Amino acid sequence: MTRERARELARTLVGKMTLQEKISQLRFDSPAIERLGIPAYNWWNEALHGVARGGTATSFPQAIGLAAPPRIIECVDISNLFGTDSVASLVVARDGLPDGRYYRHFRIKTIVGADDPRSMAEVVRRRYGPDSTLLATSPRADLFVCDGGITQLTAARTAFAEIGVTDIPTIGLAERQEEVVFGDDRAN
Repeated sequence: MTRERARELARTLVGKMTLQEKISQLRFDSPAIERLGIPAYNWWNEALHGVARGGTATSFPQAIGLAAPPRIIECVDISNLFGTDSVASLVVARDGLPDGRYYRHFRIKTIVGADDPRSMAEVVRRRYGPDSTLLATSPRADLFVCDGGITQLTAARTAFAEIGVTDIPTIGLAERQEEVVFGDDRAN
């Protein structure tokens, strides 16, 4: 099998996963996704760079520029119905497992029509801004993931900067190719 064919098959498979299933696969002890024929897999001893070791292994932090594995990951996806009625879903993983206690649904209030980047910025401000009621009831993210490409990522980072939040790493997940988007000179 060629590298390009393998990438194509991987993109197709990941494209069929729900956001929660994608999050579950970030753990070193990834659960099975039976509907897609993905078996459970524990790769703790493979670690990064092919170096095997005993004990607890890190999963992917160095690959995305983090010093340690994120304990709390928040992922946000923007949706709309035929270009109207925009909403956002925020899902949370704690220690690599979905934590439904902190899932949130946002009706986009300040944006008219389909504008994913501005909607993403609204969600960031409502989740982390000074008027947020969620700060007292939900843990802060160690990693914030925008389900979208560079425009959503840039909008989220701009909103974080506007409200003075500079300590939450933020990446994007480009939908078409399911690639991590960094928004800098790192390769995806």
